[in-house]
Amino acid sequence: MAPILDITPLRSFVAIGTFGGFHRAAAALNLTQSAVSRHVAVLERATGRTLIDRRGRHVALTDEGRQLRIAAERILAEHDAAADRYTSPSPEQLTIASADHVADELLPSLIARLRAALPGVELHLKTGRGPDLRAAIDRGDIDLAVAFTGLTSDREHPRRVALHWIGSPTLDWDRQGPVPLVTFQQDSALRAAAFSLLDEQGLEGALVGEAPDLAGVHALVRVGAGVALLPLLSGPPVHTVIRRELPQAPFAVLDLHSRPGLTGEIAERAQEAILDVLDDRD
Repeated sequence: MAPILDITPLRSFVAIGTFGGFHRAAAALNLTQSAVSRHVAVLERATGRTLIDRRGRHVALTDEGRQLRIAAERILAEHDAAADRYTSPSPEQLTIASADHVADELLPSLIARLRAALPGVELHLKTGRGPDLRAAIDRGDIDLAVAFTGLTSDREHPRRVALHWIGSPTLDWDRQGPVPLVTFQQDSALRAAAFSLLDEQGLEGALVGEAPDLAGVHALVRVGAGVALLPLLSGPPVHTVIRRELPQAPFAVLDLHSRPGLTGEIAERAQEAILDVLDDRD
């Protein structure tokens, strides 16, 4: 059976060769001289060889001791590298999600700012519907969610995002009849707002299309099924236009939701990053 060469005795042995003696090696390793002597004895028993020449006033390694020192230095280097790799604290991970309405336009700039503001934090990204994201926050599944929380008519609101009616440029409908609406399948503040805005102007809305997500809403709008009330940070989606003949809409409020217990500094810096992104848009 091959001898077992423990790391601690090897470290003491290498220190003896490096510093030229038991006393200096013990001082460098913050050990007693007797402890270093025991470590050498352990190695000599394990290898069955004399590793240190003790005949003179000065400590010297034997030929076999010098060979072991070379091997020991390699062993210690690999050990210390592995220990550093696998015992260093793992980076803190932050799971951040965005409402899919604004993910394309908001997330790239937001992530760049968060990485600059929170060095060493590993970011994990998700997108989804606002109600789903808020529920995930409540469950503790995600740390931060950027989602819409309501409507405002305040043009100076710092987190406002314009709402617009979008539709196919070729879409037409009987102006004496109801406005064809495309909305999300689940409960949605935008769905309620669309019907409310039309009602305020004496118009009727007719639900002609529903989709579970934003991509589905865009698809129905592009094929001319109807119009949808959606928040836009910049222009309308490809192959659609803003239908300005419909009532002017208020603004949606984009807000940051953080899970209970999240470090206050992280939430604060994320909020600042969101405001920076929206300021740049203006």
